[in-house]
Amino acid sequence: MRYFLNKLFAPETELLYGLEQYFKAVDAENLYNKMSIQVSNDHPFALMASGSAHGAANSRSLFPAVVIATINDTHNERLPMSKAQDLRLVKMLSLGEELEGYLITPLIRQGIEAAIRQKGAAYGAEHIFRRTDTIAIEIWADNILVKNELYDLVKMFVLNIDCNEYLEPFHERNAFKVIAPTVQGLRSNVYNTDMGLALAGAQITFEADYCNEVLLLDDGFTEALCLEFIARNHALGWEGYTESYAGVCGHPPVLGGIGATAGIVSTGTNPGTNSNTGTS
Repeated sequence: MRYFLNKLFAPETELLYGLEQYFKAVDAENLYNKMSIQVSNDHPFALMASGSAHGAANSRSLFPAVVIATINDTHNERLPMSKAQDLRLVKMLSLGEELEGYLITPLIRQGIEAAIRQKGAAYGAEHIFRRTDTIAIEIWADNILVKNELYDLVKMFVLNIDCNEYLEPFHERNAFKVIAPTVQGLRSNVYNTDMGLALAGAQITFEADYCNEVLLLDDGFTEALCLEFIARNHALGWEGYTESYAGVCGHPPVLGGIGATAGIVSTGTNPGTNSNTGTS
C-alpha cells in the first residue's frame, strides 16, 4: 500500500493571522477612532456582489478592508533546476510530531502504524519542491487618508515580515522568505464606484519563496532497497551520495539539493537507534 501525505501551504491564511497580530501591536484600531479594520482572504467586492452585505450601511461596515491573495505560483527561477527539488529517503520508526502540518486521516495513520508494527519501520521518500508565490495585498477604504496610512502600515509589515514573531513557525515549517527587491506598490489613483460606494484602493505585491512537501510511504519498501538506491546512484557518480552507510542519517538530500550528505532520514524514536549518526 502506498500513502501520500501532503504538507499544506496556505500563505494567505498564515499572513492574515500575522497581519491581524501586527495591527494589534500597533494599536491600529485606536489610530482610527475605534474603526474596525477588516483583514480577510475574502474580497469585500465579492461579498457585496453576492448580496451577502445588504444595503449601503452594511456594505460600509466591510471597510476599511485589507485583502490577502496569492495571484501566481511558479517554479523558483532563482534556483537552477538541480536545486529546485530534493528527494530524501525516510525511515519512520513511529508516528509523532514529525507529521505536524501533513494531511493525514485516521485510516492512513492506521495503515502506516500497521506497517511499522510489521517491519519495525515504514520506509519511503520525502519530496521537497522549492516554489515561488506572487502575493497581493489590497487596501480599500472610503477615506483616502486612512487608505494611504494603511498602505504604509502594510508595506512595513511586509518589509519586516522576518521579524514577526507570530509567523516564526510558518517561516520554519515552509522555509517562507519574502524577496525584498520584489516588493512594490500602487499607492494612489485607484478608485471603485461600482458597488454603490466611492472607494479608494491601493495594492502591494511581492514574491516569496517557500517549500512544498509530500511524504510518500510504501509498505513494500525496505531498508535494503533504500541502501541499494543510494549505492547505485553513488556508483553512477551522482552528487550527494556516499559509498558507505552507518546507522541512521539526518535530513540528507538525494538529488544534489541544499543540505547534508545523502542517506536515510529517520523519524520517530527507537531505543536501539542513534538518529544523529551520519554517513562517512
